[in-house]
Order: sequence, then C-alpha cells, then structure tokens
Amino acid sequence: MNQSIYNDGTYLACNASWHEEDSPYKASLVEKALQRTDTSFRTCADVGCGGGLVAQLLADRHPVAAVHGWDISPDVRKFWTGKHGVTFHQQDLLATTEHFDLVVCLDVFEHVEDCIGFLRTLRERADRFIFNIPLDMNVAKLVT
Repeated sequence: MNQSIYNDGTYLACNASWHEEDSPYKASLVEKALQRTDTSFRTCADVGCGGGLVAQLLADRHPVAAVHGWDISPDVRKFWTGKHGVTFHQQDLLATTEHFDLVVCLDVFEHVEDCIGFLRTLRERADRFIFNIPLDMNVAKLVT
C-alpha cells in the first residue's frame, strides 16, 4: 500500500473525530435521496466510510439489508468497534469484484486523485449510486 495521509496517521491527527459529527446529516441526505427516487436495496456499500457511523445509521434504518463499510485507512478501524449491523472492510472496494445494489460515496471525491478512473471502475460495482460532493468553493467565497 502506498504511503498516504490516510494510512500514516496524518489525517487522523488533523481530524480526530474523522468527521463523525457530520454523519447523521449525511445519512439523512441518503435517506431523502432514497425516498425521492423510491429506491430500495438489499446490499449497500459505503465507500470511504471513515468511522462508519453513516453505514451504521443506514443499517439501523434498513435492517434487512446487508450494509458494508469500505475504507482504506487503518486508522478508522478504532471507530468501527461497537458499531453493529455493518460489515467493515479496511480495503479499497475497487480492488475487489464485489457488486452491490447501492453504492454510497459521501465526501469521497475530494480525496481521490483520479476521479474519472475512480468512477469508471466504481460503475461496475453497483446498480445505483448516491454521491455527495461538497462544493465549499464558490464564486461568492472567491470574491473579496
């Protein structure tokens, strides 16, 4: 595995909570998207799941579904302890041939060097997708 801020402790040192405080809000966005599109699933992968709270909230809300959390960082494993209803994988989903009804990527793209290659490979891993792409940079913030 290549050395990166996600597996050398750097990201954890700068983000001690791994942004779990944002998880209920992110899970609510997923639920709204599912309701709006009348989408159901039997299997779900939360790619870049971090601490895994979104995955657990999805598992709680959809108890008959098999929910999986995927993250490349060894640092997130400590957050997974005590979470239930989710199978966690400290691995890159794209390095597998696993297939899911639904893949969720919440605030992942800003951490991926080759977004187009990521999407090309990811499209083979699921039938449906939900993406949250933070757009913190906008014209209003650029103009001073």
